[in-house]
Amino acid sequence: MSQDQAQSQNNRSHADSLPEYSSAPESSNISKSSNKVKMQSPILRKIDDTGRYAEITFIDGRNYALHHPGNRKAAEWKSISLTDKISTIDLMERAFEFVVKPINHNFQPNVDDIHPKELEVWTLVVQRFLAGKLEQEI
Repeated sequence: MSQDQAQSQNNRSHADSLPEYSSAPESSNISKSSNKVKMQSPILRKIDDTGRYAEITFIDGRNYALHHPGNRKAAEWKSISLTDKISTIDLMERAFEFVVKPINHNFQPNVDDIHPKELEVWTLVVQRFLAGKLEQEI
């Protein structure tokens, strides 16, 4: 094998070992098949009887606690979104500040630091949690 062929093969094996995006930890539950990223759904670990506290393992492999802000606050967020057309970004910024808390790690997700697919999944999780339907949907 020539030196150029060996270098080319080394470059390919290095590229295969790179993660698809940087926010996924090494122990992520993202699996690759035929060069496409296949993301699994979040896993509901625990939810209390009132539906105001839940623990999930998110698709990034990290554990998070979800704290319901209360029916009044959730209804306020929903009514704002209907009347003033609050953007998904504004809703998620509020959710990341008041609802989502990391468990055993320091990564606090925010709209600017997560992968777009993760934002889409977080949006679904938060909306279901605020509506009291998290247990049924995950």
